[in-house]
Amino acid sequence: MAKNYMRRNRIGGQFSAHLIEMLESPAFAVLNLAERRILDRLEIELAHHGGTDNGQLPCTFDDFARFGVRRKSIASAVRVLCALGFVEVTERGRAGNGEFRRPHKFRLTYRHLNRSEPTHEWRTIKTEEEAKTVAEKNRTPGAFSTKSWGRKRLHNSQGVGGDNAPTSRYRDDNPKKPEWSTPTLIEVTDPAEIEPIRRSDPLELARLATLQAMGAGAVLY
Repeated sequence: MAKNYMRRNRIGGQFSAHLIEMLESPAFAVLNLAERRILDRLEIELAHHGGTDNGQLPCTFDDFARFGVRRKSIASAVRVLCALGFVEVTERGRAGNGEFRRPHKFRLTYRHLNRSEPTHEWRTIKTEEEAKTVAEKNRTPGAFSTKSWGRKRLHNSQGVGGDNAPTSRYRDDNPKKPEWSTPTLIEVTDPAEIEPIRRSDPLELARLATLQAMGAGAVLY
């Protein structure tokens, strides 16, 4: 009688299965450490929900940060995973206090959604060059709106912050930079010079009349 041996490849706890096709795919090959950790944290969240709440997986910045992802890398990592077809943000959260705060909710495209089959959007990436282009485009700071993940950087008038930052109107290399000089007082006593002043400036004419009425012998202009 044959002995009933336990299978040697049995896993003694929760696990997350992956298609070898996905592990060998061009899209998966270009993922960096932060993006892999985001993916792993979402799989852990799915396991905590018994594998049944895909599409409603709540994960916050703090959840990702505690798992070892730098805070400044979280937004770009999520963008890359969405662009490469591994993750979908099904509900965007918002910051706030108490009952007004809610986290983003995610779906893993290579796992079942209730009774629906996985959609595997990552399969649309056919080459590693295409995958690198998509990933780099979404990793670039400021390339996309960060409304739901953070705030845009403000640029000052000296042009700090990128090529699109506003610059000062009077930069050092501006050939039309105005030359400023200190005003000087000139004593005008020649009637031929005083007459044009009278004709061009009514205020100066009034001032001249006042000085003449006071007996002044010269006019300062």
